[in-house]
Amino acid sequence: MTKDSQLEPDKASPLLNWARYHSLATIAAGEGFARVCNLILLIFISRKLGVKVTGAYALAQALALYMSQGIDLGLRHIGAGLVATHPKHIRIIAQLVQRKRLLLTVPVVILGYCYGALGPVPHDTRSLIGFYALSMTGYSFSLDWLAWGLKCFAWMSYWKASVSFLGLALTLLSIHFLHSDMRVIALGNGIGLALSSYVLWRFWGRGLLTKSAITADNNEIRSATSWRPILWMGLAMLANQAFNSLDIVILGSLSNSTQTGLYSAAYRIFLLVLAIYYLALQAMYPQLAATPIEQRSLQTLRPYLAKLALIGIFIAIFMELIRSPLITLLYGPAFHDAIMLATPILLSIPLELLVSFLLTAIIAWGQSRTALIATVIAGTCNATLNLLLIPKFQALGAAYTTPISYGIFLLTLLVCLNRSISRPFSSHTERAFPSVYS
Repeated sequence: MTKDSQLEPDKASPLLNWARYHSLATIAAGEGFARVCNLILLIFISRKLGVKVTGAYALAQALALYMSQGIDLGLRHIGAGLVATHPKHIRIIAQLVQRKRLLLTVPVVILGYCYGALGPVPHDTRSLIGFYALSMTGYSFSLDWLAWGLKCFAWMSYWKASVSFLGLALTLLSIHFLHSDMRVIALGNGIGLALSSYVLWRFWGRGLLTKSAITADNNEIRSATSWRPILWMGLAMLANQAFNSLDIVILGSLSNSTQTGLYSAAYRIFLLVLAIYYLALQAMYPQLAATPIEQRSLQTLRPYLAKLALIGIFIAIFMELIRSPLITLLYGPAFHDAIMLATPILLSIPLELLVSFLLTAIIAWGQSRTALIATVIAGTCNATLNLLLIPKFQALGAAYTTPISYGIFLLTLLVCLNRSISRPFSSHTERAFPSVYS
């Protein structure tokens, strides 16, 4: 490759034109609508049902995220990659992936319900958490991963938006008109998942799989969907989920619903400003995966890391200036104590931009073991700090742990990525974790 060709956007590495990725708008439409619905539901719960129910809802959502990762166990990413690289084998890929997701659903739902009924959670949250765990059953039937792998982003966005809208609508109507208790939140989530998954299958998935030719067995597909690569990918995803939500779980077990509700409100501000960025990462994933092996280096990512750091610092300063009126406007005066918690959490914004970008690149480049090692190290530090600080400082301890943990995570990712890509990719890695859209 000549020097001039490196500067031509149409011939350069996919990283150079990721911002113009044409499917970002489609993904943003569904994801953005879903996030708006989730925010409206949170505001309604906080104002209508109070701080304690808000804390219970935060714990239920944290558990649901763990359960979704347990049901997927990396199968969502593996399946999307396989249908993208083997479009003639869609039917057998869908059968293998869905069969394992349904098999995993049974123990995951049982464990989730037992955690809500018997686990270390505040007593007043048990009913909501238990029912919310049962509501996750419908997630296993979704074919959104198949739409993602085939670049059918409109259907993928529909599913995401439909789940959130149905959950919001049922909860608002039931509480406002029928005066239902907080368990209706779980009912709304369950109906949203089940109905949205059925519509996606009925009007898109069934026709696609019916028209797909019955292909012979494929050893590469069988190998990629065997338990060994699934467990590696799944453990990496679960470890990352643990890093992102372990503070809520520990806070809920060592404090009370009020502290959890206040922390959750402050943390939502952090997530609110990163919503668009997470959409961009979804659009970047297939292009990162298509990066040639010889270009997969920390040097390739360095220009983007510098820009992301500057953007993150600017966003953090801006959000710090408006955090007080924003929290009061969204949640009401009962959440005034969340203003103090927001400051240390907002310090994590530039760190999260860098961590998410690096983690996306590592997963896309087939380095699931590297992602797992880095995430376990950072997650262990995160859990240790939370266990040490929360008993004494409550929600404030969890808030200050957040930027420290992200700093450790960033440093660990940089070290692990630099070491892993300095060695040639093994053939086993390439077979087990095929590049998406390559």
